[in-house]
Amino acid sequence: MPSTRRFVHDTGNTPQHHRQLWEQGQQQAKLSIERYHYLCAAIQQAYTIGTVPGIYSTQFRKNWKCREGGILYCLSEAREWWNMVLNYHSSAATTGHKVWDRLFVQLKENNFEKGLIRCMFFARESGCLDPTCPFLHDEEQCKKDRQVVLRDRRNTLNQLSTREVSMRQTQQMKAYRARHPGPTSRSFEDFEREDDPELTAISEEPRKIAAICWNPACLKVKFKEPDEHKSEVTKISRCTRCRAAFYCSGECQNADWRRHKKDPCAPVEEIVENDDLWTKFGMRKGMGDVRIQFDENF
Repeated sequence: MPSTRRFVHDTGNTPQHHRQLWEQGQQQAKLSIERYHYLCAAIQQAYTIGTVPGIYSTQFRKNWKCREGGILYCLSEAREWWNMVLNYHSSAATTGHKVWDRLFVQLKENNFEKGLIRCMFFARESGCLDPTCPFLHDEEQCKKDRQVVLRDRRNTLNQLSTREVSMRQTQQMKAYRARHPGPTSRSFEDFEREDDPELTAISEEPRKIAAICWNPACLKVKFKEPDEHKSEVTKISRCTRCRAAFYCSGECQNADWRRHKKDPCAPVEEIVENDDLWTKFGMRKGMGDVRIQFDENF
C-alpha cells in the first residue's frame, strides 16, 4: 500500500524544493478557491440553476470521500449539492445536514471567512500541498472522521459479501431454470414476480445465512439457525490472512486461491486502510452484485 501524507499541511512547499509537489499544491489551491466561491454563491443565492430532482443529504453522509474532503469536496457532486442548496433556500430552510446549516450561518456572520471551512485536501492521501492554504486544518476532527470510515469498513468486512450471495442465487436459479424451462433472456426480477414458493425461498435465503464458502464451484452455506434450517455445512472457517473470505474446507480454499489472492487477500488493516479497494460509499470493490440473467446459452 502506498505511503500517504494524510493530515499534513506542507507549508514549506516551493518550486525549487520539489516542483511536482508544488505544482500539485497550486492545482489544489485553484480548485479549493473555485469551490469556495461556489459555496459563497450558494449561501447567498447568487446563482441560476436548472431543474434538479430530489434531496441527497444521506448520500453525502455515507460517502467517505465527502467525510474526508469536507463541504468543498461535496461541491464536486453538483446535482446532489445544488438540490440541498435549493432546499436550504426553500421554506424548509435546511440542507438536510445540520452541520452544514450551522456552517452556513457561521459563514454569513463572519464575512465568509475561509478559515471556517475545512481544507478539502488535508485529510486525503496527498495532504495539503498549498503552502498558503487559507482553509481549516483540523487534525483532531479529521482523525476522528477517518476512524469512523475505518470502523465502517471493518463492519463491512464482517458482513456477507454481496458477490458471493449473488453467485449463490445464480447457482440456485440455474437449477430452478433447469427444472422449470421457460422463455429465454429473463432476469432474476422476472422470476421474482412469479408466485412460486421455490422462488420465495431463494429470494429470502440471504437473510438466514451466516456464511458462504467463497469457492465459486462450491458456495455451500451455513445458516444462522441450523435447528430451523438444515445447513449444507456445519463448520465454515475464515481465511486466516484477510479474515473476510470463508471456506468450508482446505480443499475449497486451495481451489479458490488463484482468484481470491487478486481480491486482494491481505491483512485486515491493510485492506481497511487502502482507499483504492473501496468505493466512495464504503463497499469493497469487486464484491458487488453479479446480475442474474438467463439467455439461450443458459
